[in-house]
Amino acid sequence: MQVTSGKPFKSSDYMAVTPSWAVYGADEGGFDPDQARFKKERRHGAAALKG
Repeated sequence: MQVTSGKPFKSSDYMAVTPSWAVYGADEGGFDPDQARFKKERRHGAAALKG
């Protein structure tokens, strides 16, 4: 549906198909293959005090 049609929007107009990489059990594990995954190093507790 286009804005210029003059018809009111419904909530279903905002829904999109779930990408295959986001489906439970996908090989990509829920991460977009077009994006680089960055895993932050976290140090908590005694390990944080030593560094």
